Amino acid sequence: MAITYSAGTGTLVTTFAMNETLGAQTQQTGNSTVVVSDTLAVLNNGQIGTKYTTYVNRLVVINLGTASEQRRMCTGQTAGTGTTVILTVHEDWTVNPAQNDTIHVCYDVDDIETGSASGGIGLSAKTGLYELSNLLTVQTDGGLQNSFGQALELKDRGTSTAFIIQGRFYSGYEANGQPVNGGIFTSYNNGAGEPSWQFQSGSEAYLYDSVFWSQLLSQDFECAAGSTARFYGSKFLSNTQEGRFYGSKIYNCGFSGRSGASEIIRIDTNTTIDGLILSKVNYLDTVADTTSESITIKGVVFSGITGLINMRDNKTWHVIDPVWSATTYTDFTWTGSTSNYIYDERSVTTTTKSPDGTLLQNALVNVYEGSTNNLVTKLVTDANGYAGGVFVYKLHATNSSTTTYNNHAIRVDKWLYQPFITSQSSVENFDSDVTLIADSNIVQTTQATALSDGSGITWNEDTNPSEIFEFTSGSGTAAVGMIITFTSGAIGTITQILDGDSTAGTIHLNTRNSTAITNGDTFSRTGGTAGTFSGTYTNSTAQKFSIYVDGISNSYQIVYDYLAALTSETTLTATGELIHEWGQDEQGRALYLGNDGFYTERSNGKGVIVVNSGGAMVEYFTDDAGGTWTPPVSYTHTLIGLEQNSEVTYVLTSDGTTVVFHVEDVSVSDGAGKYKTTYTHFGGESVDILIHHLDYQPDISCVYGITLPSSDATIKITQFADLNTTWA
Repeated sequence: MAITYSAGTGTLVTTFAMNETLGAQTQQTGNSTVVVSDTLAVLNNGQIGTKYTTYVNRLVVINLGTASEQRRMCTGQTAGTGTTVILTVHEDWTVNPAQNDTIHVCYDVDDIETGSASGGIGLSAKTGLYELSNLLTVQTDGGLQNSFGQALELKDRGTSTAFIIQGRFYSGYEANGQPVNGGIFTSYNNGAGEPSWQFQSGSEAYLYDSVFWSQLLSQDFECAAGSTARFYGSKFLSNTQEGRFYGSKIYNCGFSGRSGASEIIRIDTNTTIDGLILSKVNYLDTVADTTSESITIKGVVFSGITGLINMRDNKTWHVIDPVWSATTYTDFTWTGSTSNYIYDERSVTTTTKSPDGTLLQNALVNVYEGSTNNLVTKLVTDANGYAGGVFVYKLHATNSSTTTYNNHAIRVDKWLYQPFITSQSSVENFDSDVTLIADSNIVQTTQATALSDGSGITWNEDTNPSEIFEFTSGSGTAAVGMIITFTSGAIGTITQILDGDSTAGTIHLNTRNSTAITNGDTFSRTGGTAGTFSGTYTNSTAQKFSIYVDGISNSYQIVYDYLAALTSETTLTATGELIHEWGQDEQGRALYLGNDGFYTERSNGKGVIVVNSGGAMVEYFTDDAGGTWTPPVSYTHTLIGLEQNSEVTYVLTSDGTTVVFHVEDVSVSDGAGKYKTTYTHFGGESVDILIHHLDYQPDISCVYGITLPSSDATIKITQFADLNTTWA
């Protein structure tokens, strides 16, 4: 273990000051100690500086170069049993060091100054600076630190680099999540653009709360491709003549140039920037080539940077939460105009929880955008309730166009909870906790079951809004699927007879053409289901609904649960996404349940109606114009005492063929050893109830010509075995 010096090669830091594989850690106390077996003096042959003669104030690294690496500053040491030493570090370990872990302890620049006759470094009594007299190199296996505000001044070596890092270099450390106690690094090169630092490929560095300062002229600072230098809360003053930060991780730092006209900061696809104040440089740039590359930076403040970003061919920039004056593509520097884009983006950061503070995993955090009418960001919270992403505010493309996106909204949805919705400023980020309230209106609490129960329910938005209308003077028989044409030229297909019968009532039409129904119109069937039907439109009763939900004979409760489950799947289906896009920042649910029954609201002028459903009270459906329509009260007709797998069909008595309800195989127990089925209706209909079972006589069990009452009712059915029928 050594630091060497020669006039030809300068100072070489070839190793760490100490490293070993840990023995038994039985002497550990608390969560901030580690037990080592040797002392620095023994391992380093006495080559220890005058300031840090023990482990205290040296950086300790556990499991160097692995996923479990931990770094702590040693704040105390005591003698252990035998030759062991117990080190105390500045804050608790994330995971306490254990036997067979590795430990590395850093050299300090003070060790270089006292390590040889000249050492290639000297401490100025007047300024307190360590002054390099030649090249300083931290070799591949070396580890060096400079912390606690100590200043190190680099040698002016003209066109040769003054400080090369091939191994590990540390400055300062992190305490309670904050960068503290970094060093100061100065250079006094008297030629602009001369090299000062070079982090070579394979090197690694952690630099906290540090200052890099070229006192006379702006210098070259290089983090080469393949290096990993991490800067936290550090400042660069005039190290920007060519500041190449390839592969660097830059967090809450400041880069300030000297001239502002010719200084450049270069980064690449492996560079991370999250918080940077940039001033007095020309622009941000990449490698001077046309290789396809995607660069992401966040939280950059462009202070008086007139060029902003230099756009080369085949480069895509994602700029998140910038502070700049850019409004159009002409505000940037375009070296090329081919396949190069700048995405001006805003961040979304949120933690979702319940009112009692429980963190909610698998909540959807979606961003809606108005000009495209799409969900543009779809996130799912992790085990900590956290989700983070971005949405695009502006897109500057190929030195020719700028597209601005707006009317954003944030939507947070989770199964069994009421959705959270809010409008979102397109020019600001979203950084807020979200609290979701339980949805007590959901009855089927298993999401998969709610989805399977509602399988087949459809969300529909025709080219022209669907429509309901009232009619009188009807003749023939109205049937679902009939295409009817009005004398005005209006056309539509019957989806459901919402009220009344074929003589007078209310009908829902889908696949409408663009022609309005006009007062005085008559209509007749022109296609679709066979049969005849005609009537007269009741003036001014038509109501338009851009959205109609086909419940396919399910209850409103099943529809409610299904839609809620659909919009909270962690991977949205196309329909789930359409519902979110309809809701925008106006409606969390497509179907609501209040004290007086189910109801719908409109969003962005698009109303919703639910057809072919029943089994509960409906307060109203809201149409496109904001008006409402309330269907007549529905009732439940129940048959009990059925044999399992009986087939039940309700047909209109008036024609004996129109089916209004059908169950192929009855399978719901009535609790009395038989089975049951229910039919939801509006009352007043005259029906024949046809009951068939292979093992029972059909004619005896059927019910003919019954008028369904305007109330809930139950009929007991008795089926008689057919003794003349045998089945193999």
